Amino acid sequence: MKKRLLITGTSGFLGRHLCKLAATDFQILAAGRDPARQPRGTEPVLVDFLQPEQAANILERCAFDAAVHAAAMAEPNICEKQPRDSQLVNVEATARIAELCARRGVPMLSISTDLVFDGTRAPYREDDPMAPINTYGQHKAKAEESVLRAHSGNAVLRLPMLYGRPDYSERNFLASLLQQLAAGQRLRLFSDEIRTPVHAEDAARGILLALKQGYAGRLHLGGTERVSRAEFGRTLTEVMGLGEDRIENMRQADWKMAAARPADVSLDSSRAGGLGYAPRNVRQGITDALAK
Repeated sequence: MKKRLLITGTSGFLGRHLCKLAATDFQILAAGRDPARQPRGTEPVLVDFLQPEQAANILERCAFDAAVHAAAMAEPNICEKQPRDSQLVNVEATARIAELCARRGVPMLSISTDLVFDGTRAPYREDDPMAPINTYGQHKAKAEESVLRAHSGNAVLRLPMLYGRPDYSERNFLASLLQQLAAGQRLRLFSDEIRTPVHAEDAARGILLALKQGYAGRLHLGGTERVSRAEFGRTLTEVMGLGEDRIENMRQADWKMAAARPADVSLDSSRAGGLGYAPRNVRQGITDALAK
């Protein structure tokens, strides 16, 4: 009989990839608030993480052998404008799930972000000090501490910017760029925001790798290259056979945003590489995403 894996945030971009890949080895409990968007072949659990206590009570009634907590309020600008909602979802709900898993003695893998860093000392390793500069990063840093404090067997997996198949979710950097190109727009992209973007399928494989190996502690699951958003867009247009005139380089200072953005939060993922984590480079990832 397959073990039962609780995955939260299954109506989101990462959660859908996780469900698809995990289905081979696990019976999946898919926790989210939109029943219409729960992946096929999963056992839906309807929860709203804006109500952490109620969500925890619902999950308390579920039987599972491990949990991957991918649900989040993950748009930095929205978190900056709605800090109370971010606190409920990103901090309080995460802490309650960690407490539930600890009481049962089951492992919990919580998804975090490269935005727990301030962008001044990249590339970042797992043990580098956190110094977030926006509300989203601050709340995810608090969540990390609560997860690791709840049980020594828990893991925090930090992810960078994700991309992948454009038909999965509009909350996908690649999908957004393709929509703009299809509308005949130029891509106005930051040349001074550096990340280590990773294909969502590769991130999901890394998460399941950590789960199966019983990894505990912090782990980075970044991509292989340190690139700006503008460089990512340029690679996309090259793969599509479009000219460089479709890209307009911007600087963060040119665009007023609610949330401050760190300049370079690229991740050193060599520790994960030692476990067998092997993500695609950006060009191959984009090519594969467009081919499907």
